[in-house]
Amino acid sequence: MISAGATHSFSLTMTINRIQTLKTRLAELEAAIAETEKRLPAHSIKPPVMHELLDLEDERDSVLRELGELLPGMEKGEA
Repeated sequence: MISAGATHSFSLTMTINRIQTLKTRLAELEAAIAETEKRLPAHSIKPPVMHELLDLEDERDSVLRELGELLPGMEKGEA
């Protein structure tokens, strides 16, 4: 039988690992967004590039929401 303390410790370890994974993904997304924004021309924006940017921003927002659920203050992107 697993003790309540062991279960809590396992859960805490999983949460810490998830936070680290999300922070790593957030950094990757921010870099990808910056790179994609550099590829946007001042005029005649290409739909595939704009679609890529919007997808990246949506995923970033999702990561921030999940981090916000796990850590106070993360809703505004404080990493």
